[in-house]
Amino acid sequence: MNRHPITAEPEHPEEREARDRLKAALEEELGRIRFTGHAQVIRRTHPRGWLRRLEAIWNMELELPVIPLAALAVVLAGTLFFGRIRGASTTVDPLAPDSERVLVYEGNNVYWKDDYERAVASIETENSP
Repeated sequence: MNRHPITAEPEHPEEREARDRLKAALEEELGRIRFTGHAQVIRRTHPRGWLRRLEAIWNMELELPVIPLAALAVVLAGTLFFGRIRGASTTVDPLAPDSERVLVYEGNNVYWKDDYERAVASIETENSP
């Protein structure tokens, strides 16, 4: 008695006959179908020339791991967020109450002192040799 190919258990004659009938029906149905794309498959799997290789690299599928990419995104977002918070404490907030800011009169114009000093410093650095 033959053994089943997967389970290695003895095969019953009814199972073998059913499998043989199914195989014969499948061969009859698919007997007229022929694969004719051998050359195209070989050309895509074994590219010749640098242009074909570049095309093969361009069409390559990428598998990106989700957890490391998500962790990287969280770290990057946290760095940007906390960096902005820390950076905001060292600079003057333009929306701060006016009682903390000082007005400067220069010529016929009125400026906030911090804005005026920043503008003067940038002009001096541009004009210095």
